[in-house]
Amino acid sequence: MSSTPNFDLKVKAILDATQSGERTCALTGQTWEMTDEEIGWYKKFNVPPSKLAPITRLRQLSGFASGVSIWWKAHAITGKPILSFVHPDNPFHVITDKEWFGNDYVNGYRWNSSDLFFDQFRKLALSIPVGALRDDGSNINCIGVDLIGAQDCYMAFGCGDAKRLMYGYMSGTDSEDCVDFVNSGRSRECFSVNLSTVLFACTYAFNSHASLHCTFIFDCRDCEFCFGATNKRHKKYLWFNEQLTKEEWQERRANVDLSRWSVNEEYLARFNILMAEAVWPEHDNEAVEESTGQNLIKCTRCQTCWWVIESTDLYSCWACLKQETAAFCVWTGWGSDCYQSVDLVNAQNAKFCVRVWRSINVEYSMDCYECQNCFGCFGLRHKQFCIFNNQFSEQEYWFKLDEIKCAMLERGEYGMFFSGDFSQNGFQFSMGKMYFEYTPEEYTAFGAPHFDPTRGAVIMPKSIDPEGTILISEIPDALEEIDPATFVGKAIHDPVLKRNFSVTPQEFDFYKAHQLPFPREHFLTRIKKLTRHSDSPVSFETTCYVCHRTITAYKNIFFQERNIHCRACYLAYLEQHG
Repeated sequence: MSSTPNFDLKVKAILDATQSGERTCALTGQTWEMTDEEIGWYKKFNVPPSKLAPITRLRQLSGFASGVSIWWKAHAITGKPILSFVHPDNPFHVITDKEWFGNDYVNGYRWNSSDLFFDQFRKLALSIPVGALRDDGSNINCIGVDLIGAQDCYMAFGCGDAKRLMYGYMSGTDSEDCVDFVNSGRSRECFSVNLSTVLFACTYAFNSHASLHCTFIFDCRDCEFCFGATNKRHKKYLWFNEQLTKEEWQERRANVDLSRWSVNEEYLARFNILMAEAVWPEHDNEAVEESTGQNLIKCTRCQTCWWVIESTDLYSCWACLKQETAAFCVWTGWGSDCYQSVDLVNAQNAKFCVRVWRSINVEYSMDCYECQNCFGCFGLRHKQFCIFNNQFSEQEYWFKLDEIKCAMLERGEYGMFFSGDFSQNGFQFSMGKMYFEYTPEEYTAFGAPHFDPTRGAVIMPKSIDPEGTILISEIPDALEEIDPATFVGKAIHDPVLKRNFSVTPQEFDFYKAHQLPFPREHFLTRIKKLTRHSDSPVSFETTCYVCHRTITAYKNIFFQERNIHCRACYLAYLEQHG
């Protein structure tokens, strides 16, 4: 028996009248084909058809997922600056995570049927602070955002189960002592790595796995002591894809000092050319059944998805782990039956939500943990039958919910997602910004404000004197010429990003131990460059470089001109050349 009978009847009438065919996105004006499969997902989740194209919805959701930014922002109560993922000019208030988890924000805003839902939700959301770093209490001695089970990590974002990770993004999983580490895991003592696993002592490694003591590798598996290698399997002692003897390789390697910035840049430029000339598969999917997309691993019936692992029955989802039955979701895991939401963990039957963890039957809510049967709530924990943070009896809840959802549906609100000004991290500092650029028109269409990136910028865990800022031109070329007293822990100006950064003593020790150059770029720039070495979630049609068959590939901002092979031609190339 339906708990919201009036709403269900209204939605059924809309869905029964919905036919497949071409649609025009209400925000971007782009057209897309609404298929019977897409309509089937609306019926599955009992929601009206969206007025936005699927790619528009996913780009919108990505603006709510954490990127790589941290700021000094005033504590909501004391006014003292604390580290926070919320920009100082963003109107959301912040307190420490420990304080946030110790508070109770029930008894909130009374619903008014004559007012718009989003206007009322905004008043509620801005009346309740958020945890400054999204730290659930499982981390030890860390500075970062969205960390779980991390220890001694610095400037890490969206990472978990890692130790001594510096400048990491969406990584971790049993990794230790790594710097500039993106979309990767199960590695040790690595630098500048993206979309790779099971590495040891590797630097500049991309889309590679189960390798050790390698430098400048792309799409390599089970390789050792390679310097410049692409599309290789089970190889040793390669030098820019040239096979050498062990003695020849060691002699060449001994004559290359990557701790000199000029030398490092020379070889990095050479490797980027090698990567551009390498063979790129149309997708990197492994062990999938009835699935389409990019970077899918052990997935079944996942359609048009990107970077999804061990999941089943997903449609148009990005960055999901062990998720079941979801459509139009971003950055979700270990849950089921979720629709058009972002940052869900162990959520069941969540719709139009942002950061809802370990909860059941939650709609149009943000920052809720261990909740059940809640609608339009913000910052609740261990609650059920709440609307706008107000407690109801079970009977009252369903009666009121039916009324609210009907009113929203009639006004065209139900089915819409939050506008960009509800994003606590801000679109320009989000996951979406890491993988693709938002156009000025999209910022406006999504309602996403723009913030000054120099306001509240973090140079060190504690404030340091910006006077006497070091210019890039003043940094010696050789690492051995760097005087720690002069350059470590000091403000260094990045002229491209127009922001200051610093190198910590621990970071400097890592560079010395691994003979790597002293950085000349802000870590935000470094991580963004690393991220963009891999394919973005945005697909496009092209033709196979060999057989000219039409294939679906994924845009790569860094390598826009590539030799993309269909899966069959890619495997044939590896058989012959790998």
